[in-house]
Amino acid sequence: MTAYSRQARRRTMSRADPALERATLRVARGGLYRGHGKRLLDLVLVALALPVVLPVVLGAGLWLLAQGRAPFVARACIGRRGRRFDMLDLDLPACGAGPLARLLRRSGVAAWPRLWTVARGEMSIIGPRPLSPEARDPHAPAAPVLDTLRPGLCAMWQDATVHPADAALAYARDLSLGLDLRLLWQALVTRRHGAQVRACA
Repeated sequence: MTAYSRQARRRTMSRADPALERATLRVARGGLYRGHGKRLLDLVLVALALPVVLPVVLGAGLWLLAQGRAPFVARACIGRRGRRFDMLDLDLPACGAGPLARLLRRSGVAAWPRLWTVARGEMSIIGPRPLSPEARDPHAPAAPVLDTLRPGLCAMWQDATVHPADAALAYARDLSLGLDLRLLWQALVTRRHGAQVRACA
C-alpha cells in the first residue's frame, strides 16, 4: 500500500462525513488546474506518447488479426457525469500463448488503446479506477463529487485495502498538479516492476 493509500484510508474511513464536505467544497471552488489544467496535461501526455503508442498498437492489432482474433475488446465503464463509454484493450490471448503475448501483457501494451478514450475526454491519465455500470451507485452520498472526475488510466494508489469510492473521494479533495505528477511517477515505477492497472470493477 502506498503512502497516499494509507492517508486516503485514514481520512475517508475515520472521518467520512467531514471528508465528503471538504471534497464538495473543493470541487465547488474549482480552480485553474481542476477546471482546465488537468485536461491540458492529458492532451500533452497523449501527444507525447502517440509516436510510440500508435505504431505499437497498430502492429499488435495486425498480429492479432493474423492470428484470427479481433484486435480489440471493449468494456463498458461509467465516466464523468455518469456517462457510459467503452474502454478499449488489445484482445491478447492467454498469458501462456506464446512469448509475444506474454511480452505485450507484461509491458502493459494491452491497455495502450485506452489513450484513445483520454484523447476523447472520457478518461484521464490520472484518476479514479474505472467502474462498470453495475458497480456505480448513483445514489451514494459521494456520487455528486465522484461524478466530477474522469476515470484514470493510472490509479495505482487504489488497492484491495482501500474502497474505490474512498480513494476517489480523497483524490477529488486533494486534486492538484503536484498530486497528479506524483501519482504518475508512482504508476510508472510500479509498472516497471510488473504491476497491472485494473480494468473496470
